[in-house]
Amino acid sequence: CLHGRLTGNKVVNWDIKDIINCIGGLNVLFPLLEQISHFSEGQIPEEKNESTVPESITPVEGDWLVLTSTKASESRLERNLVATFILIVKHFIQRHPINQDNLIHSHGVATLGTLLQKVPSTLMDVNVLMAVQLLIEQVSLEKNMQLLQQMYQYLLFDFSIW
Repeated sequence: CLHGRLTGNKVVNWDIKDIINCIGGLNVLFPLLEQISHFSEGQIPEEKNESTVPESITPVEGDWLVLTSTKASESRLERNLVATFILIVKHFIQRHPINQDNLIHSHGVATLGTLLQKVPSTLMDVNVLMAVQLLIEQVSLEKNMQLLQQMYQYLLFDFSIW
């Protein structure tokens, strides 16, 4: 006997990992990496402050630093633009089989390897290598052997990148 009315706005939140597939998959991010290669030395922001890494774990030899916490190691790696980009790719494929398959079938790993060859050598440091290591560890946790094989072939063991 009662009449009711519901008013309001419908709000839907979508995960960015799903949305990226609507605009072309992870490959739409690759122009960002290509823009890094166009930077000159003076345009690349450098982080002088190392206050995020406690003095008790500062590197003893060169750039090498062993960090036990993933968050701490990722925050240190984010000082390098290329390493940051690789970590973005890592997060987009983490626990997302559709993005992993998209990367395989669109030859995204081979494209990423080719773009890394164009990056200025001043940006290719131990941070990039550590970011690639974290990316490969993530893929091995996902147990996606085809993607892992492509990572080995086009990133880790492509010595023209390094």
